[in-house]
Amino acid sequence: MDRSILSIVRKSLLNTIVIRKKGILIKGSQTLSNNILPKKRRGNLSVDNVERGFVMISLELLSEENSLDVYSFEKENREYFERNLPPRPANYFDLEGFKEITRELLTEQRNRDVYMHLIRDSQGMMVGGINLSVLENDRKTAELGYRIGENVRNLGYASEAVKLVLDKAFTTYGSNRIIAGTATDNLASQRVLLKNGFTFSRMIENDLHIHNEWVHTAVFEIRRP
Repeated sequence: MDRSILSIVRKSLLNTIVIRKKGILIKGSQTLSNNILPKKRRGNLSVDNVERGFVMISLELLSEENSLDVYSFEKENREYFERNLPPRPANYFDLEGFKEITRELLTEQRNRDVYMHLIRDSQGMMVGGINLSVLENDRKTAELGYRIGENVRNLGYASEAVKLVLDKAFTTYGSNRIIAGTATDNLASQRVLLKNGFTFSRMIENDLHIHNEWVHTAVFEIRRP
C-alpha cells in the first residue's frame, strides 16, 4: 500500500477529539487560558472495563475478526464525522480497500507502533474507537485519539474509555507519557482529558484546515503516575 495513504489513515484515526461545538474559533495569538475548564482530579483506573451504573464498557484490540465491526461503524457515522474531521481516504470505505488498510494497521500494531481499540457497550455493540500511536522519535510517548458514534454521544463513553486506555498504556504498553489534542473550543473533549488527569501543554495555531476554516489545537499531556 502507498505509505502516504496509510499515513493519512493514521492521522485521521488520531484526529478524533478535534470535533468542534458551534462557536467561534480562537484566532491569531489569542491565548487559551479562558477556554480551558478547571482541572478535575483523575479517578481510579480499571484494568479491563468500567462499570457506569448499570452500563459496562470494554476495550478490544483491533483484529481481523472484529475489523468488519469497525467498517460498519465508520460507514454508519461517516457523515457525522466528516462534518468536523478530516475525511478518511476514499478507498477506506471500499471494502477491499478497508481490508488492505486494516492489514497494514495490524502489522503496525504487532510492531507496537499503534494500539487500535474498539469501545463496546454492555451488549457488545461497538460505540466508538480509541487509539494510541507511538511517536517515532520517542517510543515512550504515544498520541491519543478517539471517536464516539453519533447516536451514543454524551453518555460518558469517551471519559471511561480514556480511563481504560491510560491504564493499558501505562501498565501494559510501556508508555511514560500520553499526549492528546483537541480543537481549542471543544470544551467537551477538554473536560474528558482533564477529568482523567491531563494538563494543558501548548497550543498549535492553524493546525488543521477543515471546511475552509483553520482549526487551532490545544495539546494536553499526562505522565505515568
